[in-house]
Amino acid sequence: YAGGWVLLQKLAAQGVQTLEDLVQLTTTGKPDARTAIAAVTQLLGRNLAYVLQMFGVTVVRVTGPLAPVFASGQAAFVAGLTEVIGAERTASIQVAASQDVSDRLLRGATRAARRAFIYPDEFARLSRISSTLQGQRLAGG
Repeated sequence: YAGGWVLLQKLAAQGVQTLEDLVQLTTTGKPDARTAIAAVTQLLGRNLAYVLQMFGVTVVRVTGPLAPVFASGQAAFVAGLTEVIGAERTASIQVAASQDVSDRLLRGATRAARRAFIYPDEFARLSRISSTLQGQRLAGG
């Protein structure tokens, strides 16, 4: 949401008042819009780099109404990641705008973010489960 608001403010002089206006402006390919989107997505990449590294994230999917906007700034996002965590680690992360129009990923991401914020101890415990269970088989039922 913060990225969307920043872009709305930066492009207000071009008549952008809503996220839908922003998506429309992005798809028309106007240079000012692309420059602003690249700057914001690069900043987003830099700011998310340590979190992605800390949680061992290998897949990043941007979904929701800003997915088309992110798609045009995806290279800048990857450049922002690279600035912080290096090219080798960045190469192991698959980044893309989601084509899922059902909002399934958006709902799941929202629930995960809310749980991480409201129950940080539980989230920290859950993030260790995969390494705890590594190499073990679940009992058949």
